Amino acid sequence: MDNKEKFSGRAESYAASRPAYAEAFISDLREKHGFTEGTVIADIGCGTGKFAGQLLSLGCAVIGVEPNDDMRRAASGLLERYDRFSLLPGSDTETGIADGTADVVTAAQAFHWFDPDGFRKECERILKPDGKAFLIWNSRDMDAAVNREWHDLFKRFCPDFNGFSGGFDRDKGISGFFGGVYSRDVYKNDLVFTRETFAGRCRSASYSLTPDDERYEEYMAAVDALFDKYSENGRITIPNSTFVYYGKPGGIYCRKFDHLCDDARQIRESVFVEEQGFKEEFDDIDEYAKVLVFYDNGNPVGICRYFKTGDTYHIGRIAVIPEYRGSGLGSEIVRAAEREITAEGGTEAELSAQRRAEGFYLKLGYAPEGEPYYEEYCEHIRMRKQL
Repeated sequence: MDNKEKFSGRAESYAASRPAYAEAFISDLREKHGFTEGTVIADIGCGTGKFAGQLLSLGCAVIGVEPNDDMRRAASGLLERYDRFSLLPGSDTETGIADGTADVVTAAQAFHWFDPDGFRKECERILKPDGKAFLIWNSRDMDAAVNREWHDLFKRFCPDFNGFSGGFDRDKGISGFFGGVYSRDVYKNDLVFTRETFAGRCRSASYSLTPDDERYEEYMAAVDALFDKYSENGRITIPNSTFVYYGKPGGIYCRKFDHLCDDARQIRESVFVEEQGFKEEFDDIDEYAKVLVFYDNGNPVGICRYFKTGDTYHIGRIAVIPEYRGSGLGSEIVRAAEREITAEGGTEAELSAQRRAEGFYLKLGYAPEGEPYYEEYCEHIRMRKQL
């Protein structure tokens, strides 16, 4: 089935039962990210207009793009009262929006249906030069028993179920879209359903059985039983958070190597040997450390390495070429290493910081440990962070 048809016939259930996104996130769009009445937002895959309505509440102008006819009709009915809202029947790769129109592109509960490369190119076309993209999901807490049983229910009854959000590998897909350089915020956003809205939420899923399916009645009975098991006073609470990933599409991107590649060696020689005067820059750790290299237009601009000792991961040799210092790239390099460590099951990271950079790492959540020490002529301090 074409992705744009997956939600045909589900718009009513979707509009009635799909949750809004965390209010703290909406407040941050104004306070932290500077969304104002002058902000033009292209909301791609806007569905029934749930998120677009929250953006409109901030006074922003919103261009909704939705390929599915049923969903688009629902969005039009919900948001027609806003003169700052317009709606197009485009797609992730062909939005129908003019070049350089949008300050921001958003995709709420939609990016996992997109062609990431095609969407990135379309974002680069429709965004203004300093524009950013925000990818947003409401995601269930899978440590909660109710969500694990909900997952198993869908797995048992729905042949098209591949996991929540389509089984999308979010870390990999998002990293590729942003070129490895992006930020992430998480907001607690537990969901509360009545029996009716919980059933509607299940029916609104793209993979849900429909009334013409042979097992539909059995499926809805199981949904009812799950509600009865976990509800209190006629309500079921679903542990959930709003995840937000944001940055500039494309541009700087990251590659991971399992060896000291020539590009990483070049930057380390330039920064640590030629610029800072270290004579013992390369060591035995280079034989097994993994290396992240950040590129802009194919040119290496920043690096780090990371490796594991016992249960602890160490991040080191963090370097940015002079032209890119002050751009925030250094912070993104550290965060990228942390994401890689977390993906490998690591729960903490340590680093050996030059004392002159201690404040930089404090802002990233690292805490100093022990007494300062010297490597060659340069004073360092060991720092640690729980991930």
